Amino acid sequence: MRRLSLFLLAGFVVVALLVSPLLTARLFRDNGWLTAALVLAVAGYAINYFRRGLLTGHRQFARLSVLLVTESLARLGVAAILIALGADVVGAAMAIVVAPILGAALVQVPPVPVVGRKSSTFDLGQTLGFALPVLVCMAGAQAMANGGPIVIGGLGGSRAHAQAGLFLNALTLTRMPQFVLSPAVNNLLPHLSRIAAVGDQRAFDRFTRRALGLIGLAGVGLVAGTWLLGEFAMRLAFGEDARMGRGLLAVLAVLAAVYLLNELLNQVLFARGLAPLAATAWMLGLLATGAGIAVLRLDLLARVTYSLTLGSIVTAVFLAGGTCSLRNGFLSPEVPSEQLMVPARHRRPNTHLLWSRLVGRAGLSDIRPCRRGTEEGRA
Repeated sequence: MRRLSLFLLAGFVVVALLVSPLLTARLFRDNGWLTAALVLAVAGYAINYFRRGLLTGHRQFARLSVLLVTESLARLGVAAILIALGADVVGAAMAIVVAPILGAALVQVPPVPVVGRKSSTFDLGQTLGFALPVLVCMAGAQAMANGGPIVIGGLGGSRAHAQAGLFLNALTLTRMPQFVLSPAVNNLLPHLSRIAAVGDQRAFDRFTRRALGLIGLAGVGLVAGTWLLGEFAMRLAFGEDARMGRGLLAVLAVLAAVYLLNELLNQVLFARGLAPLAATAWMLGLLATGAGIAVLRLDLLARVTYSLTLGSIVTAVFLAGGTCSLRNGFLSPEVPSEQLMVPARHRRPNTHLLWSRLVGRAGLSDIRPCRRGTEEGRA
């Protein structure tokens, strides 16, 4: 798995180097240092998130907390020192590069003794069957979360950088609760997977409902708080020139709230081995976003804001539909541990569960399937 991660990271670096002239000219105003910082920061956070996944999988939550705090404090401290020394925006960029690498280097994964039966051999096909859809989900999520300023920068003409900066300020303000809650939501997968592995459908549904309730309350609070205080907070945080209407700020808050909901629904589908279904939902959401940008006849800030929110809602609808279909489809709710992260098409069907559903709907509940080796089967 580590070799696969390094291979994907190397692929990103190659692609980034190929498009670096475009990024430098169109996104960073011919500042090559910022382009290099972007590539190095993505590589650093890839290492950091791999370490987070190992700690979460081994249930080392105290070490995970230390890693998160270390990375955050390093980013803040390095940025403050370099900016105080006159480094300006390059100092902030260097802080983003250094912080994830420093956090991953200071917090190591302890050796964990193997308990229970021997694990199955590594299967690249099954791993890619799960990892590639997850990669699509992550790419779609990041495009919706952070792609707005890039789209505005590409379509805004002479005012592109000013509008992109205003949009980024508003996006940062409305996503502050998301920054806090997203790591917690993304760390729910091991717990959900463990419940699914033992086949406790009621516990799985109960935990999912509670998590959805908490995310829903957080989303309502985020939207209400932005509606009431968003304009004041914008002026307070970014100065009197940073002005955006209450309506657009509230729509961006809806985008952040729905994004959190989508992250939770992702974890639910991942735990049941339905990552391809989640990836399909994100692709449909991206298509809806692109259609909104192309069709809506509004000013650029409003067009991008409404389009991103539309795409996130479309994604949420399809993710929720996939989650609800778990209870009504032919997929067994009991996912054995050895099949836990295997895509649904590779799983062995639960024959007796399918039989009970079919005969129950046909009114033949007294009939039982015959098994080989029994007297009924030989008869």
